Amino acid sequence: MSLNRKRTFMNNGTRNFGRACGAVTLLASLAACGGSGSDDLGGGGPNTVFTYQTFDSTVPGDSNVRAVGLDRDSGGLVVSVDNLAGLLSRQNQSLRIAGLIVDNDGISGNQWSDGSTTVTQINSAPFTGQYDFFVPVTVNSGGFATPYLIGVVSRAQDLPSGGTASFTGQSLVTAILSGAGTGGSSFEAMGEVTLTANFAANTVSAVMSSLTGSGATFDSVEIGNMVIQNSGGDAVFASGAGTTFAASNGGGAVDPIGTVSDIQATGAFFGGDAQGPLEAGGTFNVVGADGQVFGVFAAEERN
Repeated sequence: MSLNRKRTFMNNGTRNFGRACGAVTLLASLAACGGSGSDDLGGGGPNTVFTYQTFDSTVPGDSNVRAVGLDRDSGGLVVSVDNLAGLLSRQNQSLRIAGLIVDNDGISGNQWSDGSTTVTQINSAPFTGQYDFFVPVTVNSGGFATPYLIGVVSRAQDLPSGGTASFTGQSLVTAILSGAGTGGSSFEAMGEVTLTANFAANTVSAVMSSLTGSGATFDSVEIGNMVIQNSGGDAVFASGAGTTFAASNGGGAVDPIGTVSDIQATGAFFGGDAQGPLEAGGTFNVVGADGQVFGVFAAEERN
C-alpha cells in the first residue's frame, strides 16, 4: 500500500503518471477508453486487448467516464449514492457528465466549472496515491462539498470471466451517530482500502481498514457482496439484496449505528490491460436506527 505516494504535476496542470499508455493507432485512439460492450461478463477472460488512455491523455478523442460519489439533499445530508456516465474530451480535458457537471471549456488548473458546480481535483490526505485512470475530486454544489471519483471506466466486455483480483488504496469514512444527522456525535476517519473482485461470482467486497479520526468508534468497515454489472457497456458494481455491512474496532465487531435499514453502494472499474481492470473505486451510504455511515474508497493499485 502506498498512502505516501504523491501525484506530480506538469506545468500545464495535468498529472505525470507512472503507467503511461504506449503509442496507439488512430483507430485505437478514437475508440480508446469506452464504448459499448456485450450484454454479459463471460468469455474466458478479457474478450479483447483494448488500449485505455490514462485520464490526462491528450490523444484526440473522447473517453467514456464514470463519476461515483455521494448525493446530498438541499440541507446537506447524504441521502444516496451516485454512479453517473459521461464523456471526457481528452485534448482540452472538457468534462460532460449529466447530473453533475457540463464544462465544455475544459480544465483550468485543477478545476472544472459550469457556473453552478465546481469540480476540483484532490491532492491531499487521504487521496495521495498515484492515480492513472481516475481522479479523486471534490464537487462543490449548492453550498456543500462532496467527494467523488471520476475516471476512465473499464468496458464490461473486458472483465475476466473467472478468478479474483485485489486492489489497494485509500478511503474516507464519515459517521453521524444518534439520529442520522439530526444530532449526537460525528467523526471523519481516513485509512486504507482493500477491494476484492470475484469475477467468477460477479461480486465485489471493500474493506476499509486502519481508519483513524478524532472520536472514531470503529477502525474498520466492510461493504460485502456488491454485484458486478454491465451498465451500458461500462463495468460497474452496486449493492444488491445480498450486500452486507460490518464494522469493527481493535479486531472486535461493533454496532455503531444499530439495526441497519438501508445499504447503498456503487462503484466502477477503471482502465485495464490484458489481465483486466487496473483500478477501481466506489462509494457507500449505510443507514441504521442509530446513525449513518458513508464514504468513498479509491483503489489505484492492482495486486
